[in-house]
Amino acid sequence: MSTARPQGARIDPSGHERRMQYWLARPSGERVASLGQLPAMVTAGLLTWQPSFAWSGEELVVARGRSYELEWRTVSGRVRQIMRLTRKVEQITDAQWQKVLTDVVPAGSTAANKRYVLDAMGPKPSAAFPPHGSILVDPQRRVWVKDFADPSSVTVFGHDGVLLGRVLLRSLPATPRSELVGVGADHVQVREQDADGFVHLRFYRLHVRR
Repeated sequence: MSTARPQGARIDPSGHERRMQYWLARPSGERVASLGQLPAMVTAGLLTWQPSFAWSGEELVVARGRSYELEWRTVSGRVRQIMRLTRKVEQITDAQWQKVLTDVVPAGSTAANKRYVLDAMGPKPSAAFPPHGSILVDPQRRVWVKDFADPSSVTVFGHDGVLLGRVLLRSLPATPRSELVGVGADHVQVREQDADGFVHLRFYRLHVRR
């Protein structure tokens, strides 16, 4: 099964969460069941507030893109449990938004083109940076939540929402950060880049201390 995701929408400057209809679908695109109204992906310039979805047994784990919250939902859409983490979310400052605007305007743009791009971007949203990155669920139904700013740093929760610990991936000096891209029953898959720019997919044995 796969989750049919809708198109992204512009972020609401007031900071309200956008919600859209989601469906459970087969790889062919055939719809199986409605998952109801769930958080939608929204964008503002180069920033994306991306909700993340993953299967945990017969349940759908929903990680919101605007707050640090995990939901465990049945296929019928019923929420079995909600886990909220009181982690401080960094508000977007005027200086940070100005940098986003500067980065999004192509180098060498004419004054007219620059004005067009800035008008299309709209005002600074009254919102915070995304609270987390994407999530993964392993065969033991543990939920691995990547940090937004640093995907090499991951927080792990049990299927009952209990905090199990943190995983920090080490990177080679002067190379981009490693990123967790998959979790098996007894191993993790890590994407790494070497000093020459070549990307490697490595598999590491997973040892869980009890």
